[in-house]
Amino acid sequence: MTLKAASTAVTRIPTRFIASRRRSVKSPRGIMCHQLVWAPRQQLVWGSHTTRRSPLPAEQIPFTKDALSALPSAPAGKRAYYRDTRYPQLYIQITDRGRKSFQVYSWGAGRPQRVTLGKFDPENPGALTIEQARKEVAGVLKKIQAGRRPNAEKRATRHAETVRDMASEYLKRHAKEKKRSWREDERQIEKDINPVLGSRKAREITRRDITKLLERISDRGADVQARRTYRLLSRMFRYAVGKGLSDGKNFVFPSPRGDHPICKDALSRAVSRNLKAFGVEDFTPHDLRRTASTIMAEAGVSDFDIRRVQGHALPGTGKVYNQYSFDSEKRRALSRWSRRLDEILSGKKRGKVVGLPNR
Repeated sequence: MTLKAASTAVTRIPTRFIASRRRSVKSPRGIMCHQLVWAPRQQLVWGSHTTRRSPLPAEQIPFTKDALSALPSAPAGKRAYYRDTRYPQLYIQITDRGRKSFQVYSWGAGRPQRVTLGKFDPENPGALTIEQARKEVAGVLKKIQAGRRPNAEKRATRHAETVRDMASEYLKRHAKEKKRSWREDERQIEKDINPVLGSRKAREITRRDITKLLERISDRGADVQARRTYRLLSRMFRYAVGKGLSDGKNFVFPSPRGDHPICKDALSRAVSRNLKAFGVEDFTPHDLRRTASTIMAEAGVSDFDIRRVQGHALPGTGKVYNQYSFDSEKRRALSRWSRRLDEILSGKKRGKVVGLPNR
Protein backbone atom coordinates (compact mmCIF):
# COMPACT_ATOMS: atom_id res chain seq x y z
CA MET A 1 0.00 0.00 0.00
CA THR A 2 1.32 3.39 -0.92
CA LEU A 3 1.60 6.18 1.63
CA LYS A 4 -1.20 8.08 -0.11
CA ALA A 5 -3.51 5.04 -0.03
CA ALA A 6 -2.76 4.47 3.68
CA SER A 7 -3.57 8.10 4.48
CA THR A 8 -6.86 7.85 2.63
CA ALA A 9 -7.75 4.69 4.52
CA VAL A 10 -7.07 6.35 7.87
CA THR A 11 -9.25 9.36 7.08
CA ARG A 12 -12.15 7.05 6.31
CA ILE A 13 -12.14 5.55 9.82
CA PRO A 14 -15.17 6.86 11.77
CA THR A 15 -14.38 9.60 14.30
CA ARG A 16 -15.82 7.50 17.12
CA PHE A 17 -12.71 5.32 16.79
CA ILE A 18 -9.18 6.26 17.88
CA ALA A 19 -5.76 4.67 17.55
CA SER A 20 -4.94 2.96 20.84
CA ARG A 21 -1.49 1.54 19.97
CA ARG A 22 0.87 0.67 17.14
CA ARG A 23 2.26 -2.79 16.47
CA SER A 24 4.86 -4.19 14.09
CA VAL A 25 4.14 -7.37 12.10
CA LYS A 26 6.01 -9.32 9.41
CA SER A 27 4.25 -10.00 6.12
CA PRO A 28 4.33 -13.42 4.38
CA ARG A 29 7.07 -12.01 2.16
CA GLY A 30 9.23 -11.10 5.17
CA ILE A 31 8.57 -7.37 4.99
CA MET A 32 8.11 -5.53 8.34
CA CYS A 33 4.87 -3.51 8.45
CA HIS A 34 3.47 -1.11 11.04
CA GLN A 35 -0.18 -1.34 11.96
CA LEU A 36 -2.42 0.94 14.01
CA VAL A 37 -4.88 -0.83 16.30
CA TRP A 38 -8.15 1.06 16.45
CA ALA A 39 -10.71 0.98 19.24
CA PRO A 40 -13.89 2.85 20.15
CA ARG A 41 -13.12 5.98 22.19
CA GLN A 42 -15.43 5.04 25.05
CA GLN A 43 -13.75 1.62 25.46
CA LEU A 44 -10.20 2.89 25.80
CA VAL A 45 -8.52 2.39 29.16
CA TRP A 46 -6.29 4.89 30.91
CA GLY A 47 -2.63 4.49 30.02
CA SER A 48 0.40 5.90 28.24
CA HIS A 49 -0.93 4.82 24.85
CA THR A 50 -4.24 6.64 25.20
CA THR A 51 -4.50 9.80 23.15
CA ARG A 52 -7.66 10.97 24.85
CA ARG A 53 -8.54 11.09 28.57
CA SER A 54 -11.62 8.92 28.27
CA PRO A 55 -14.23 8.71 31.02
CA LEU A 56 -14.74 5.54 33.01
CA PRO A 57 -17.00 3.31 30.86
CA ALA A 58 -20.44 3.59 32.41
CA GLU A 59 -24.05 4.03 31.42
CA GLN A 60 -25.20 7.61 31.93
CA ILE A 61 -28.49 7.96 33.84
CA PRO A 62 -30.27 10.71 35.80
CA PHE A 63 -29.40 10.25 39.46
CA THR A 64 -32.59 10.08 41.49
CA LYS A 65 -33.34 8.23 44.72
CA ASP A 66 -35.69 5.77 42.99
CA ALA A 67 -33.36 5.22 40.02
CA LEU A 68 -30.32 4.43 42.15
CA SER A 69 -32.32 2.25 44.54
CA ALA A 70 -33.56 0.15 41.62
CA LEU A 71 -30.09 -0.53 40.16
CA PRO A 72 -29.20 -4.26 40.38
CA SER A 73 -26.08 -5.75 41.94
CA ALA A 74 -23.02 -6.28 39.76
CA PRO A 75 -22.20 -9.77 38.41
CA ALA A 76 -20.24 -12.05 40.76
CA GLY A 77 -16.67 -10.83 41.22
CA LYS A 78 -17.29 -7.61 39.32
CA ARG A 79 -18.38 -4.01 39.89
CA ALA A 80 -20.84 -1.94 37.91
CA TYR A 81 -20.68 1.81 37.30
CA TYR A 82 -23.28 4.39 36.33
CA ARG A 83 -22.64 8.04 35.56
CA ASP A 84 -24.80 11.04 36.46
CA THR A 85 -26.26 12.95 33.51
CA ARG A 86 -26.17 16.18 35.50
CA TYR A 87 -22.62 15.84 36.88
CA PRO A 88 -20.67 13.61 34.43
CA GLN A 89 -17.75 13.21 36.85
CA LEU A 90 -20.06 11.74 39.51
CA TYR A 91 -20.44 7.95 39.45
CA ILE A 92 -22.24 5.33 41.49
CA GLN A 93 -20.28 2.12 42.06
CA ILE A 94 -22.17 -1.10 42.77
CA THR A 95 -20.53 -4.27 44.10
CA ASP A 96 -21.69 -7.84 43.54
CA ARG A 97 -23.26 -7.65 47.01
CA GLY A 98 -25.34 -4.64 46.09
CA ARG A 99 -23.35 -2.05 48.04
CA LYS A 100 -23.51 1.34 46.40
CA SER A 101 -21.13 4.26 46.83
CA PHE A 102 -20.63 7.64 45.18
CA GLN A 103 -17.33 8.30 43.42
CA VAL A 104 -15.71 11.16 41.53
CA TYR A 105 -13.65 10.08 38.52
CA SER A 106 -11.32 12.56 36.86
CA TRP A 107 -7.80 13.09 35.58
CA GLY A 108 -5.22 14.95 37.63
CA ALA A 109 -1.63 14.90 38.91
CA GLY A 110 -0.66 12.98 35.78
CA ARG A 111 -2.98 10.05 36.44
CA PRO A 112 -6.66 9.10 36.68
CA GLN A 113 -8.11 9.61 40.13
CA ARG A 114 -11.15 7.90 41.57
CA VAL A 115 -12.28 9.44 44.86
CA THR A 116 -14.96 7.74 46.96
CA LEU A 117 -17.33 10.26 48.56
CA GLY A 118 -19.51 7.95 50.64
CA LYS A 119 -22.17 5.27 50.61
CA PHE A 120 -25.63 5.55 49.07
CA ASP A 121 -28.28 3.95 51.25
CA PRO A 122 -31.73 5.61 51.55
CA GLU A 123 -32.46 3.47 54.64
CA ASN A 124 -29.39 4.79 56.49
CA PRO A 125 -29.74 8.40 57.77
CA GLY A 126 -25.96 8.69 57.99
CA ALA A 127 -25.37 7.78 54.34
CA LEU A 128 -24.70 10.33 51.62
CA THR A 129 -27.65 11.71 49.66
CA ILE A 130 -27.52 12.53 45.94
CA GLU A 131 -27.64 16.26 46.68
CA GLN A 132 -24.77 16.01 49.16
CA ALA A 133 -22.68 14.00 46.72
CA ARG A 134 -23.24 16.54 43.95
CA LYS A 135 -22.17 19.36 46.25
CA GLU A 136 -18.91 17.56 47.04
CA VAL A 137 -18.00 17.05 43.38
CA ALA A 138 -16.85 20.65 42.83
CA GLY A 139 -14.54 20.59 45.84
CA VAL A 140 -12.94 17.31 44.83
CA LEU A 141 -12.43 18.41 41.21
CA LYS A 142 -10.85 21.66 42.39
CA LYS A 143 -8.32 19.70 44.43
CA ILE A 144 -7.54 17.39 41.52
CA GLN A 145 -7.13 20.28 39.06
CA ALA A 146 -4.74 21.93 41.52
CA GLY A 147 -2.51 18.86 41.33
CA ARG A 148 -3.54 17.47 44.70
CA ARG A 149 -4.40 13.85 45.42
CA PRO A 150 -7.56 13.65 47.56
CA ASN A 151 -7.19 9.92 48.22
CA ALA A 152 -3.69 10.40 49.61
CA GLU A 153 -4.95 13.28 51.75
CA LYS A 154 -7.77 11.09 53.08
CA ARG A 155 -5.30 8.37 54.03
CA ALA A 156 -3.14 10.94 55.78
CA THR A 157 -6.18 12.24 57.67
CA ARG A 158 -7.17 8.74 58.78
CA HIS A 159 -3.68 8.24 60.19
CA ALA A 160 -3.38 11.78 61.53
CA GLU A 161 -2.76 12.21 65.21
CA THR A 162 -5.70 12.57 67.53
CA VAL A 163 -5.99 15.14 70.30
CA ARG A 164 -4.97 12.36 72.72
CA ASP A 165 -1.82 11.73 70.67
CA MET A 166 -1.12 15.45 70.50
CA ALA A 167 -1.57 15.83 74.27
CA SER A 168 0.77 12.91 74.91
CA GLU A 169 3.38 14.43 72.60
CA TYR A 170 2.97 17.81 74.30
CA LEU A 171 3.46 16.31 77.77
CA LYS A 172 6.43 14.17 76.77
CA ARG A 173 8.34 16.61 74.54
CA HIS A 174 7.40 19.95 76.07
CA ALA A 175 5.65 20.06 79.45
CA LYS A 176 7.80 17.49 81.29
CA GLU A 177 10.98 19.12 80.00
CA LYS A 178 10.06 22.77 80.59
CA LYS A 179 7.34 22.95 83.26
CA ARG A 180 7.50 22.06 86.93
CA SER A 181 3.71 21.95 86.98
CA TRP A 182 3.43 19.38 84.16
CA ARG A 183 1.49 17.01 86.42
CA GLU A 184 -1.30 19.61 86.67
CA ASP A 185 -1.38 19.76 82.86
CA GLU A 186 -1.60 15.98 82.76
CA ARG A 187 -4.47 15.99 85.28
CA GLN A 188 -6.44 18.58 83.27
CA ILE A 189 -5.89 16.62 80.07
CA GLU A 190 -7.11 13.34 81.57
CA LYS A 191 -10.05 14.88 83.41
CA ASP A 192 -11.50 17.41 80.94
CA ILE A 193 -9.82 17.29 77.52
CA ASN A 194 -9.36 13.64 76.54
CA PRO A 195 -12.85 12.44 77.56
CA VAL A 196 -14.41 14.98 75.18
CA LEU A 197 -11.86 15.59 72.41
CA GLY A 198 -9.33 12.79 72.82
CA SER A 199 -10.57 10.60 69.95
CA ARG A 200 -10.94 13.53 67.51
CA LYS A 201 -8.30 14.33 64.90
CA ALA A 202 -6.20 17.29 66.03
CA ARG A 203 -6.47 18.91 62.59
CA GLU A 204 -10.29 18.84 62.73
CA ILE A 205 -10.76 20.69 66.02
CA THR A 206 -12.44 24.08 65.60
CA ARG A 207 -12.78 27.03 67.91
CA ARG A 208 -16.44 26.09 68.36
CA ASP A 209 -15.34 22.69 69.74
CA ILE A 210 -13.14 24.48 72.26
CA THR A 211 -15.98 26.81 73.27
CA LYS A 212 -18.34 23.88 73.87
CA LEU A 213 -15.74 22.17 76.04
CA LEU A 214 -15.23 25.30 78.14
CA GLU A 215 -18.98 25.76 78.55
CA ARG A 216 -19.28 22.16 79.69
CA ILE A 217 -16.66 22.76 82.38
CA SER A 218 -18.27 26.06 83.40
CA ASP A 219 -21.72 24.48 83.67
CA ARG A 220 -20.50 22.38 86.59
CA GLY A 221 -19.49 25.59 88.39
CA ALA A 222 -15.75 25.39 87.60
CA ASP A 223 -15.12 28.76 85.90
CA VAL A 224 -11.49 28.92 87.09
CA GLN A 225 -10.86 25.43 85.75
CA ALA A 226 -12.42 26.44 82.41
CA ARG A 227 -9.94 29.32 82.09
CA ARG A 228 -7.01 27.06 82.98
CA THR A 229 -8.16 24.50 80.43
CA TYR A 230 -8.37 27.20 77.77
CA ARG A 231 -4.80 28.32 78.49
CA LEU A 232 -3.60 24.71 78.38
CA LEU A 233 -5.35 24.07 75.06
CA SER A 234 -3.78 27.25 73.65
CA ARG A 235 -0.32 26.02 74.62
CA MET A 236 -1.01 22.55 73.22
CA PHE A 237 -2.21 23.83 69.85
CA ARG A 238 0.63 26.34 69.54
CA TYR A 239 2.99 23.44 70.14
CA ALA A 240 1.08 21.29 67.61
CA VAL A 241 1.19 23.98 64.92
CA GLY A 242 4.92 24.41 65.47
CA LYS A 243 5.46 20.66 65.10
CA GLY A 244 3.13 20.33 62.09
CA LEU A 245 0.54 18.26 63.98
CA SER A 246 -2.15 20.88 63.31
CA ASP A 247 -2.36 23.71 60.77
CA GLY A 248 -4.89 25.82 62.69
CA LYS A 249 -7.00 26.35 59.54
CA ASN A 250 -10.21 25.17 61.16
CA PHE A 251 -10.23 28.19 63.45
CA VAL A 252 -11.53 30.40 60.63
CA PHE A 253 -14.94 30.32 58.96
CA PRO A 254 -14.78 27.44 56.40
CA SER A 255 -16.51 27.69 53.06
CA PRO A 256 -19.10 25.00 52.24
CA ARG A 257 -17.88 25.03 48.62
CA GLY A 258 -14.26 24.11 49.01
CA ASP A 259 -11.17 23.85 51.18
CA HIS A 260 -10.85 27.55 51.95
CA PRO A 261 -12.40 30.27 54.16
CA ILE A 262 -15.59 32.08 53.13
CA CYS A 263 -15.13 35.15 50.92
CA LYS A 264 -15.64 38.68 52.22
CA ASP A 265 -19.06 39.12 50.59
CA ALA A 266 -20.44 35.69 51.60
CA LEU A 267 -22.71 37.25 54.24
CA SER A 268 -24.20 39.74 51.78
CA ARG A 269 -24.94 36.96 49.32
CA ALA A 270 -26.55 34.80 52.03
CA VAL A 271 -28.79 37.68 53.11
CA SER A 272 -29.84 38.36 49.51
CA ARG A 273 -30.74 34.71 48.93
CA ASN A 274 -32.85 34.47 52.08
CA LEU A 275 -34.34 37.97 52.28
CA LYS A 276 -37.90 36.80 51.59
CA ALA A 277 -37.66 34.10 54.25
CA PHE A 278 -36.62 36.67 56.87
CA GLY A 279 -39.88 38.57 56.47
CA VAL A 280 -38.10 41.87 57.20
CA GLU A 281 -38.08 44.76 54.76
CA ASP A 282 -34.90 46.67 53.89
CA PHE A 283 -32.67 44.31 55.85
CA THR A 284 -28.90 44.45 55.20
CA PRO A 285 -25.88 42.73 56.81
CA HIS A 286 -25.02 46.06 58.46
CA ASP A 287 -28.15 45.68 60.61
CA LEU A 288 -26.44 42.76 62.32
CA ARG A 289 -23.94 45.21 63.85
CA ARG A 290 -26.83 46.98 65.60
CA THR A 291 -28.26 43.67 66.75
CA ALA A 292 -24.94 42.48 68.16
CA SER A 293 -24.25 45.85 69.78
CA THR A 294 -27.66 45.87 71.49
CA ILE A 295 -27.43 42.31 72.77
CA MET A 296 -23.86 42.79 74.06
CA ALA A 297 -25.06 45.85 75.97
CA GLU A 298 -27.93 43.78 77.43
CA ALA A 299 -25.35 41.17 78.49
CA GLY A 300 -23.43 43.77 80.49
CA VAL A 301 -20.67 44.68 78.01
CA SER A 302 -19.59 48.30 78.36
CA ASP A 303 -20.18 50.75 75.54
CA PHE A 304 -16.42 51.32 75.38
CA ASP A 305 -15.74 47.59 74.72
CA ILE A 306 -18.61 47.38 72.20
CA ARG A 307 -16.99 50.19 70.20
CA ARG A 308 -13.70 48.27 70.23
CA VAL A 309 -15.47 45.18 68.85
CA GLN A 310 -17.00 47.32 66.10
CA GLY A 311 -13.58 48.64 65.15
CA HIS A 312 -14.23 52.28 66.03
CA ALA A 313 -11.14 54.39 66.63
CA LEU A 314 -10.42 55.77 70.09
CA PRO A 315 -11.55 59.38 70.52
CA GLY A 316 -9.17 62.33 70.59
CA THR A 317 -5.48 61.64 71.06
CA GLY A 318 -6.19 58.12 72.29
CA LYS A 319 -5.87 56.73 68.76
CA VAL A 320 -2.30 58.07 68.67
CA TYR A 321 -0.98 57.44 72.17
CA ASN A 322 -2.96 54.36 73.23
CA GLN A 323 -1.74 51.40 71.16
CA TYR A 324 -3.29 48.70 73.36
CA SER A 325 -5.22 46.12 71.26
CA PHE A 326 -8.01 45.43 73.80
CA ASP A 327 -8.01 41.81 72.61
CA SER A 328 -9.04 40.30 75.96
CA GLU A 329 -11.91 42.80 76.33
CA LYS A 330 -13.15 42.12 72.80
CA ARG A 331 -12.87 38.38 73.37
CA ARG A 332 -15.02 38.57 76.50
CA ALA A 333 -17.61 40.73 74.71
CA LEU A 334 -17.84 38.38 71.74
CA SER A 335 -18.03 35.37 74.04
CA ARG A 336 -21.15 36.87 75.66
CA TRP A 337 -22.64 37.64 72.24
CA SER A 338 -21.92 34.08 71.07
CA ARG A 339 -23.48 32.60 74.17
CA ARG A 340 -26.62 34.70 73.81
CA LEU A 341 -26.89 33.79 70.13
CA ASP A 342 -26.71 30.09 71.02
CA GLU A 343 -29.52 30.62 73.54
CA ILE A 344 -31.68 32.28 70.88
CA LEU A 345 -31.07 29.50 68.35
CA SER A 346 -31.49 26.60 70.78
CA GLY A 347 -34.21 28.12 72.97
CA LYS A 348 -32.27 27.05 76.06
CA LYS A 349 -30.93 29.33 78.78
CA ARG A 350 -27.29 28.73 79.56
CA GLY A 351 -25.36 29.26 82.79
CA LYS A 352 -22.69 31.77 83.63
CA VAL A 353 -20.49 33.15 80.84
CA VAL A 354 -16.86 32.05 80.78
CA GLY A 355 -14.52 34.79 79.67
CA LEU A 356 -11.71 33.56 77.41
CA PRO A 357 -8.37 34.83 78.73
CA ASN A 358 -5.61 36.31 76.61
CA ARG A 359 -3.22 33.83 75.02
